[in-house]
Amino acid sequence: MKRFFHPFTLAVFGALILSACIPSMCPITEKNETFLPEVEGTWTLNGNRYQVELNGDFYAVSVQTKQGKKEFYKMTLAAIDGETYASVTFDRDAPELKKILGNDASEPFSLPIWRLYRLRFSNNELRLCWMHSETDFQKCLRELGAFQKKGSTDPILNTTPDQLKAWLAKNKSAFAETKDNFFLFKRSR
Repeated sequence: MKRFFHPFTLAVFGALILSACIPSMCPITEKNETFLPEVEGTWTLNGNRYQVELNGDFYAVSVQTKQGKKEFYKMTLAAIDGETYASVTFDRDAPELKKILGNDASEPFSLPIWRLYRLRFSNNELRLCWMHSETDFQKCLRELGAFQKKGSTDPILNTTPDQLKAWLAKNKSAFAETKDNFFLFKRSR
């Protein structure tokens, strides 16, 4: 089982790196600071179905991929200067995952990485926007501090949620929507 999930985790991590969203050791908030009922429900993107449900202090996101695989994530939300930001990570504690893997569910996932997006709604669409320029990304890393895992070239933020929130309040233009810096989810009927 470990061998199946290790390449899978790397593939998901690699896809997220390519989207230029901020990789971080900590989420923007440990638990939801804002609740958006409109985020709950079923969404689709590229043939994948995303079920989003409030689960206490966070939103549980279960994904049914078009290839038939199941993935589980957790998402926390925070509002900063009129914008809503979402931190997303693989949910190693998802009950469904524990059913599949048993008690070894968290063993193959040694480093929890959170991804930061700005969240926007319009009609029946949900947009998760990532940082739109490499310049803003590098500025964020310089001003907030980052580390690199030994043998890796990918920087990961190592900052507190409060420091990240303060940086976003000053630099929210870094998440301005352009023609190609967002995932567009459609509400499933």
